[in-house]
Amino acid sequence: SIIEREIEAHLNELHALRRFWENSDEVTEHEFRHFVAPIRVRHLDFAGFVWAPRVLDADRFTFEEKIRGAGNEEYAIRETSPAGDMVEAGRREQYFPILFREPPHDSLGWDLLSEPERSAAVALVRETGLAVITGPTDCIGRPGREPSVIFCEPVFKALKGNDRGESPRSSELMGVIASSMDLGGIMEEVTQAVLPAGIHYLIQDVTGGTPGVPLHFHVSRTEETDAGEVEALRGSPLVFTKSLDVAGRRWLITCTPAPYFLDQHGSNTRWVGLAAGLFLTVFFVGWLQREQSRAAGVESLVELRTEALKESEEHLELALHGADLGVWDWNVQSDDVAFNERWVTMLGYEVGEIEPHSSSWGKLVHPEDLADVEAVLQAHLDGRRDHYEAEYRMRSKSGSWVWILDRGRVVQRDQEGRPLRVAGTHLDITDRKEAEKRIDAANRALLEEQSLFKKGPAVIFKWLRGPEWSVEYVSENALDVIGYDVQSWISGEITYSEIVFPEDLERVRKEVASFTDLGVSSFEHKPYRLVRKDGGIIWVADFTTVWRDPDGEPAHYLGYVLDITERKRAEEQKQEAEARVRHAQKLEGLGVLAGGIAHDFNNILTGILGNADLALHELGPQAPVRRNVEEIVSASLHAAGLARQMLAYSGKGSFVVGPIDINRIVREMSDLLRAASSKKVVFRCEFGDDLPSIDGDETQIRQIVLNLVTNASEAIGDENGVIVLRTGKQFCDREFLKGSYLHEDQEEGPYIFLEVSDTGCGMDEKTKSRIFDPFFTTKFAGRGLGMAAVLGIVRGHGGAIKIDTEEGTGTTIRFLFPVVESEAGVTEALDPRPGLQEWSGSGTILVVDDDAMIRGLATRMLEHLGFEVITASDGQEAVEIFKDRAQMIACVLLDLTMPRMGGEEAFAEMRGIRADVPVILSSGYNKEVVAEEISAKGLAGFVQKPYVLETLAHVLKKVLGP
Repeated sequence: SIIEREIEAHLNELHALRRFWENSDEVTEHEFRHFVAPIRVRHLDFAGFVWAPRVLDADRFTFEEKIRGAGNEEYAIRETSPAGDMVEAGRREQYFPILFREPPHDSLGWDLLSEPERSAAVALVRETGLAVITGPTDCIGRPGREPSVIFCEPVFKALKGNDRGESPRSSELMGVIASSMDLGGIMEEVTQAVLPAGIHYLIQDVTGGTPGVPLHFHVSRTEETDAGEVEALRGSPLVFTKSLDVAGRRWLITCTPAPYFLDQHGSNTRWVGLAAGLFLTVFFVGWLQREQSRAAGVESLVELRTEALKESEEHLELALHGADLGVWDWNVQSDDVAFNERWVTMLGYEVGEIEPHSSSWGKLVHPEDLADVEAVLQAHLDGRRDHYEAEYRMRSKSGSWVWILDRGRVVQRDQEGRPLRVAGTHLDITDRKEAEKRIDAANRALLEEQSLFKKGPAVIFKWLRGPEWSVEYVSENALDVIGYDVQSWISGEITYSEIVFPEDLERVRKEVASFTDLGVSSFEHKPYRLVRKDGGIIWVADFTTVWRDPDGEPAHYLGYVLDITERKRAEEQKQEAEARVRHAQKLEGLGVLAGGIAHDFNNILTGILGNADLALHELGPQAPVRRNVEEIVSASLHAAGLARQMLAYSGKGSFVVGPIDINRIVREMSDLLRAASSKKVVFRCEFGDDLPSIDGDETQIRQIVLNLVTNASEAIGDENGVIVLRTGKQFCDREFLKGSYLHEDQEEGPYIFLEVSDTGCGMDEKTKSRIFDPFFTTKFAGRGLGMAAVLGIVRGHGGAIKIDTEEGTGTTIRFLFPVVESEAGVTEALDPRPGLQEWSGSGTILVVDDDAMIRGLATRMLEHLGFEVITASDGQEAVEIFKDRAQMIACVLLDLTMPRMGGEEAFAEMRGIRADVPVILSSGYNKEVVAEEISAKGLAGFVQKPYVLETLAHVLKKVLGP
């Protein structure tokens, strides 16, 4: 009984320390030492106390750094090596390293799990939530001593109830309080108090069965006993045994008299009577002395226990203060309630301001909570619950509400089981409740976020590391995004590697392997494609986290896959649009360049062609050089044709616009087109029915058809092939037009199409991207202006071009012309040599041009026609001359582009001086481009460079009359 009481007393001390820990937000090392110091005074057989928190492997580095940062620079989680040295602990799932020790010792950081007995004890307290005692083991800090037993008490984050009997929650285990106990010291104290001399006894741990492990062997203090007598103890016929269950262990106590005790108390026939009498006398005397000694011992023990009780009360008060607990004690019969100071101040009152009755408590409880709290309390008072616990609000002195955790128990009942006295504690949990509100709000937000993944485009995956990436978890929306339900993934019916697009799989594998080998915790894939269950292809962005096992080896991958198909399509469309814009800008820039070159080229040709033409007029038919001059004129006209092609590419060519029947043009050209094609080519026309007309230049449309058929024939070469020329009508929406050239200004609506298809060699993407570049050609003798001119013609007609080609399969080019019902008049294109009969005029003409050669040529042509000529080198000089001679000037031949003052501004100035003055505009560009605005202001005529005498005479005759 004494042994049981001593063990229970030790366990109670540890349990008080546990409660102190669990009811404190944080316990410092100073508080720990202050708390255990009185315990060590009361129980000298406690070798020491340690606090070992639970540390997960994932938190080990952070934990060690925190302790080192607090001043213990050498701190590390350690274990004992086979050689007995302290070394750094190996990796495992969790640790219980010593953080505090009283008295101090160099065992700080030593992991309790590194020693079998302590590891088993930690596992048991974690499982049961109860204190346990280990089997015999070495005591850290007391080498060479008899093996000790270790008391282990678990500490949880927030235990419900005041008993040690609640269900375990290993996930809430904060750590373990442990203390080694000198069992021999306790036993010797007990022996001196209760056992007579001459008694041997042995205490064994038989938890694992017999034979047990010796814990303590007591030899009679009156005689030395050798090892042989210890063995004899087990086999003696005079043996008393008693089993004892303590804190999860079973001990066996064996007692027997020593041999000398038996010798002294053995029988002798000659002295039986005397011995019996003497024995009885001695026995009664001894018994009397022993009882007196016991009485004295009891008094001494009472004094000791009284002092211990006083210290224990002080210790309890310290624990209550440290745990911030208010204490109440309710006398049920008198309805008196005793409160400690903290119970009162917790509500903002001073001691004495609250009446010590249960009704005072009831008035402070929130009305909404009172009924529920009273019901819980009554259930405990009636014996239907083993304890009372409730959380509710109480009104403080300031009027605010304080959340209280109220715990209590009936500590005294009468013979009929009616409660007489109930005691308990109050704990202010207002901060916790506020934190719970914040956590609840955060959880609701989290649930809302999680709900997004049930229907959104992001699918959550957990993959097992391996070549197939088997799926261990997948969110429900995988069915919507990829087409496979959750069961298909989890059952292994489909693996992730099976749905990765074959062309992307190898790259994705390399990315996973590369990032995993680098040791990164997470990574992002370059977008790749997945194959849906229905065969559709989607683009995904993949963000993955690597999960590693305790040894640091990658075991799983967790991430989310985001469907970015629409974004990818938009990016591709944007890239295509940007490419088309860049190409259009490039073509526009080249067009400006080509137009500028053609303009300057025409200025130069004007001098060459004009002078050669004048020479022909001045030479006789038999002149030796006439043939040479005619060749100069012919070459100049051919060069002018090239300039017109460049102007056509730039969209600044000359057009004769009118209603055009596309089918008629193709039919009229069919014989010519067949002749222009290879003999091995089959030429076929397919005409649309009842096609409306388009507004355009028939000559330019014919050029388009001839260029395309010629190119198609050359693409087929010497092989057999087919060329098909089709016409028709179609409706083009904006989406269709986006894939065409020159679509930027096109409106959706009906279009007439002209299409040329061939079965030739086709084009690769590089060739296709440059097909309309001026001076780009794939022909040996080509100039690279044919398709460039075609582009300019289509641009000038407000059309668009669609190209479908693939290397090795042929090409189809479709031209789209908008259907426009127009009755616009026809603008004549001036034939360079109209064949005009000899005509002459009279009067003065002002020639304005910054090119001296052209001024001289124009002067000679006009004088040849009978006019007097005044010249000016720019618009400003012309205006000054016109101010002085406005009435005598019959006409002005005005260049458009000049320094200081251009032709348009000079035209306005001269019309301001004399509104009826006839002005003929001359330019290397065509009339439609340069004279659009000037014509609206009264332009009399236009002559395009280069021109010959007949062309100039034709325009003058039209302006000035016969």
